[in-house]
Amino acid sequence: MRQTTAFRVSTYLTMSIACAALGYAESEMLPEVGVFSIVVLVALATIYRLETRVQLLSMSEANRLGAGIGLVAILWAGFRIVREWKVGEFAALGWPAFIVSLIAPVLMATVCAKLLRREKHAGDYWFIHAAGLAAIVLAGAMAEQALLVALTALYAFAAIWSLSLFFLARSSGSVPTIPGRSLAATQAPIAIRTVEVNLPRSAGFKRALLLSGIAAAVALPLYLFTPRSTFGKLDFGQPRIEIGYAADQMIDLTQTGSLRENPETAFEVTALDASGQPKLDLDPDQRWRGNVLATYSAGAWQRGSQFPFPTGPIVAMKPGPWSPPQFGRVAYSLTIAIPAKLGAQFLADPVEWDPSQPVPVADLVANGPPRPWMAARNGRLFVATPTLEAAHYVQYTRPSVEKDLSPAFLAVSEINRTLVTNPIPSVKVYSDRVLAEMVAAGRLPAVALSRDAVRLLPAELYHEDIARAFRDHLSERPDLVYTTVLKRVNKKVDPIEDFLLYSKAGHCERFA
Repeated sequence: MRQTTAFRVSTYLTMSIACAALGYAESEMLPEVGVFSIVVLVALATIYRLETRVQLLSMSEANRLGAGIGLVAILWAGFRIVREWKVGEFAALGWPAFIVSLIAPVLMATVCAKLLRREKHAGDYWFIHAAGLAAIVLAGAMAEQALLVALTALYAFAAIWSLSLFFLARSSGSVPTIPGRSLAATQAPIAIRTVEVNLPRSAGFKRALLLSGIAAAVALPLYLFTPRSTFGKLDFGQPRIEIGYAADQMIDLTQTGSLRENPETAFEVTALDASGQPKLDLDPDQRWRGNVLATYSAGAWQRGSQFPFPTGPIVAMKPGPWSPPQFGRVAYSLTIAIPAKLGAQFLADPVEWDPSQPVPVADLVANGPPRPWMAARNGRLFVATPTLEAAHYVQYTRPSVEKDLSPAFLAVSEINRTLVTNPIPSVKVYSDRVLAEMVAAGRLPAVALSRDAVRLLPAELYHEDIARAFRDHLSERPDLVYTTVLKRVNKKVDPIEDFLLYSKAGHCERFA
């Protein structure tokens, strides 16, 4: 029995919007999903035109088509899983979320297969709408661009319109009930005469628009006035790539896309001079030192193996209450407050130390004296008693002799091993070539090319000169470009190798 034009238009429009939203949300992460969504949209338009002109598939034929689509989807998913296992392109996304993202083509293809059925009963339409809802929810979890918000709003309107007409069609008998179930099983026992209702093309349009407006009027105030949770946002889908600090972000070099500004406050600083007055001339280009990530694997720096600030010499803790170091009239203090959800610590860089003075950093405790930080024997700095509360501490410092360096300290073998560990052989090849270029250009003496016979490292006398030369090389080389649009030209190689040899463009993390 033919369905009304309005009912068909609303159904196909709803599914088209859902598939377009899902394809758009995953297009940057899995480009083939975006291409597949275009194919599905063309298929939906074709099915819509053919539905009233030719005989569509029987139930068995549609099932076979669905099985074929499922097999192709399984093969594609298997290829993607094997590739991810080898390349680790989505290491930050995590395997559970990555596997869920592979459902997108199956959802879109299932909608097409169901609409190709010759006789569709009420259960089929419920299944189609459930698939459309799953698609739009998955799209919302994967991305949050303005276009996706607009598509979601259009989907809500189209879905309300379609479901309203579905109710009328089912009530009139234009849509058969689920096989094995009578219409009376789902409704009050009334006399029903099966008729074909020829509603105009725009039937239910105004009612759907009204209901959508009511839903938006109720949802928007609830969203605006609901108290914000103290917990961090659960990023299910595509990893956010942000300008600004985020505790668990911007450590995965495999991410691509455009950087977005993170407007949230990372921490607050109150600066006072030696006399306790506000310090108004704090350098606007002040650098801040955060935790160091020591282990690199599959394109990502692992936070689980990080070590805190390598800093100054060992300072003996004197008995009695802590007092700040005496750095003279040029000294100033920085009181730093960090939200608990960030789980991070920052210090003004470079960190000023004086072996004869007390530790320059101390936690500010609400009901007690300041609690000084401790200096470990390996040159690391750590908080005396870790806490889950918001970090609140003070740092005493003074203008540095050299802006880029803290006072020297003895680097023990443990830190040396961390600094020279290189899991990417191609980076060593690149570094050796750059070293030779700098010697040829006269920026380093020729003896800097000589290597220790045992460790195969340059002579220790030239370590600092080589380090400074490489820093200048990365900051001054014209073919290494800073950009907020992250791309990977050669995804078959490590992201660091891709940055140095292929893309030669990236944000601060790639330069670091």
